[in-house]
Amino acid sequence: MNKGMIFFFIFGVVAVVLAVLSYVFKNLSFSSMIGVISTIISIVLSAIAILYTFFSGKNTLELLNKIKEQNKQLVEKIEHELLKDAYDDKGLEAARGEDWLQESKS
Repeated sequence: MNKGMIFFFIFGVVAVVLAVLSYVFKNLSFSSMIGVISTIISIVLSAIAILYTFFSGKNTLELLNKIKEQNKQLVEKIEHELLKDAYDDKGLEAARGEDWLQESKS
């Protein structure tokens, strides 16, 4: 677990404990103070969860874009090899142009 998840877990436990205490002491003025603190902690936890989801989604999107680019390169390489096997280098030059063949060899 990383530090953010540890803090998130600790704040969650504190919020649950405070919520239970506010229910137990509901007839005392102390309970309203615990309720306010519990609400504040809940808001902070919600903000942390939103930020974590945003950054996690951003990292996932970047990773998916890298995978997509690698997949595209792999498909182009396989396609080139299949065309090369079927038509030789001279057939590839005619089919795709000499510039493309030189780029794919490098």
